Amino acid sequence: LASSLLASASAKSWSMTTMQEVTSVGGVYATSADTVYGAITNNGSGPGMEKSTDGGKTSTSYGAFGVINTDVAFDQSGHGIVVYGGGIEIVNSNGDFSKAENVGGFGQSAESLAESTFAAAGNYIKKGQNVNGVALTKDAGQTWDLFDVTSFESNYPVRYGAYPSESTGTWPTSAMKTKDVYDFSSRVRLTVDHSVNATRMQYNYNNEDALSGTQYFGAVAKTTDGGATWTNVLNVSGKGYFNEINCADENTCMVVGEGGGDTFAYLTKNGGVTWNKVHEASDGSSLMGCKMLSTTEAWLSGGNMDYSTRKLVGYFWHTTDSGETWTLDKLEDALSMDLSFADGVGYSTATNERVANIATYQ
Repeated sequence: LASSLLASASAKSWSMTTMQEVTSVGGVYATSADTVYGAITNNGSGPGMEKSTDGGKTSTSYGAFGVINTDVAFDQSGHGIVVYGGGIEIVNSNGDFSKAENVGGFGQSAESLAESTFAAAGNYIKKGQNVNGVALTKDAGQTWDLFDVTSFESNYPVRYGAYPSESTGTWPTSAMKTKDVYDFSSRVRLTVDHSVNATRMQYNYNNEDALSGTQYFGAVAKTTDGGATWTNVLNVSGKGYFNEINCADENTCMVVGEGGGDTFAYLTKNGGVTWNKVHEASDGSSLMGCKMLSTTEAWLSGGNMDYSTRKLVGYFWHTTDSGETWTLDKLEDALSMDLSFADGVGYSTATNERVANIATYQ
């Protein structure tokens, strides 16, 4: 294992945009260097979506729709979806929205696979069909097909997905709650206070439940026939659970996880036959975001609590050699839960326990 901390030689760095501050930004998706969308939850105006077309200098909010909005994805034609703790919202770049008919449930991640084609990972219901897996549309949300990850037992709820081709997909799992307390991870929790009709983000930086990996179940399953059959290819149950997974192609994928006060990342170069641990830390931090920009370059993101200031600090790990070495860039007073890159520019959710925004790398 080689995971060394090197001084960053790049002139680029992560910094906060001047977009509108909200209560929570669950997910982020960029379609160009200047255009980025965020799935938001906001006290007062309600949940919805925000959009910037000038690289994060200004933004416009749309809504209210959803409940606790966890992720967003868009294609180049302006079609999109927002996933939340209640279903899937069909949206467009003009801010119009409508609930996906006959599809209920909850999910934590959304991806744009091609024009008008989107996938949402989670637990979904349609006309009596209940799946722990993926909801897929190929017509911008007008119709949906559900795929059950049959290789997972009931204690492996699906939360993230990677879709390197039409026939191949991989899905990591972990435990989460979806009622008045929504756990984005064991560290990051969004609490709904019905007495004042408000939500609050909480970072569990010193919590026995958050530090105990034995209660979590973490696995990655793979399909090569478009979701008809599944095979488990990686399991870390008893040690932690997985967060985001991302693939550069059908063979090269990276997945991040955490548990027991540790964070870790695994890489496969042969389609999941073998996995190597390419990053780990034992500092009680969180590691949630993962994006592969090529077969050798990747970004991981999360954060930790600065105990001297009692403020969160965002962590952005970067490798250009398949995880042999890493550089670390930090962002003050903000935790990263999701990443998106387009045309060489990066965007990240940036959340603390008071407000949330979107950060950018450029």
